[in-house]
Amino acid sequence: MTFRQYLVFVLAVAVMALLAGCRESTAESQSDPGRGQAEHAHEEAGQPHGHAHDDDQTHEHGEEADIEPIAVTHFSEKVQLFMEYPRLVRGEEARFLAHVTVLATGEPVRAGQLELHLSQPDGTVLSVVASEPARDGLFIPVGAFETPGTYTGRIRVSSPQVEDDFEFGFVVIHPGQSSALAAAAAEVADEPADAIPFLLEQQWPIDFLLDQARPRTLVKRLQVPGETVAAGGAAAAVSPPVAGRLLHPLSGDLPTIGDKVTAGQVLGFIEPPLPVTEVMQLAANEASIEALETELLIKAFDLNIKGLEVEQAI
Repeated sequence: MTFRQYLVFVLAVAVMALLAGCRESTAESQSDPGRGQAEHAHEEAGQPHGHAHDDDQTHEHGEEADIEPIAVTHFSEKVQLFMEYPRLVRGEEARFLAHVTVLATGEPVRAGQLELHLSQPDGTVLSVVASEPARDGLFIPVGAFETPGTYTGRIRVSSPQVEDDFEFGFVVIHPGQSSALAAAAAEVADEPADAIPFLLEQQWPIDFLLDQARPRTLVKRLQVPGETVAAGGAAAAVSPPVAGRLLHPLSGDLPTIGDKVTAGQVLGFIEPPLPVTEVMQLAANEASIEALETELLIKAFDLNIKGLEVEQAI
């Protein structure tokens, strides 16, 4: 074998080995797609890996890694809560990823503490506290619970930005992994398959406010010129018995179109015109009154003069 033939042989073996390695790596990645993302999501939510012992001390290898975390979205009067946490199992530590947004400003809660309380009607209360946010808007209280059952969840936020205390729903602590798996299998995912995630960490840098979508009454007002008219068939013509000038009633102004009136209500007064003879007589009477008033003034003037003469004579 010449040196050239030996070199070609070595290169061919190296290429075959490289191709075999690529196939093995591709097959491995295709056999478990998205494994890294799924493990990261479960670890972030506090989902344990490996195996666990339930009440029957049976081993369940890797099944708990397939349980999706519980997601809670709740709007109180002051804050919006979005929280994810794993299926709670007795004795197993769980991390609650509580994202808190101030509704008045749209900002994340950046300081303070968050308390998570689980209570039952018999007075049993289980609590965990995050003394400060892990980062802006995110509190991570961590704890393990020993008493299984259904609890009412309550969140208390104490921060310079906002103070709030509210219930957000029910929380179930399962006695074992088998119960948690059964509950997860019984639930139907209501999120659309083509939904596009918009994380709160992406929303907070944008200056906008959040609100809960719910039925409301929308009112739209338009200012336009218009005229009020009586409905068809609802108008009536009122004819006065005599001609004259219409005067307003003693109670106020004359009614206008659209006003409500009642039977027997006085709508106005009519001042009839005087006949010609009466008009002339009225003018004569007014002239006589003016003459009498002038005569009275003259007599009053004469009396004043006579009074002065008497005073001078004395």
